[in-house]
Amino acid sequence: MEETTVKRIVAIDVNPLYIEQTHSRHSKSPGRLEVICADVQSDSLNYGPVDFTYATLIFEYVELTSTLNTLRHNSTTDAVLTTVLQLPHPAMHAVSSSPYKSLRTLSSYMTLVAPDALCNAANDAGFTATISFNPVPGTKFLSLDLIRPM
Repeated sequence: MEETTVKRIVAIDVNPLYIEQTHSRHSKSPGRLEVICADVQSDSLNYGPVDFTYATLIFEYVELTSTLNTLRHNSTTDAVLTTVLQLPHPAMHAVSSSPYKSLRTLSSYMTLVAPDALCNAANDAGFTATISFNPVPGTKFLSLDLIRPM
């Protein structure tokens, strides 16, 4: 995306410390960054309309229907939702080993989401599963795009 075409960037996370760090790290952006501490599953979350949503590695930690509905009602017509899903991998743990205790607790919240399940839920939420499956070579990740039709 061309920098001149981006009018604003919205960052959402449920963790206030992450939001604070994001704001501090990018505070020199000329007024285009909005940081919101909120639960993306909440139907009362309003930050839109947006043309593009990049929601990476989130669907493994949230309820699909409510999250997709929130993303849809904050999206313009023809908006693009790009996401990265983590896939099962025979040689890798779902949550990587880490010296950070907070990351180890994530495994109890994580549920891997099958691409078909996400596509079906996205269709039900009003997105068109115009999907480009892009396995990321050498990893356990898959990138896909969903379109909100007119």
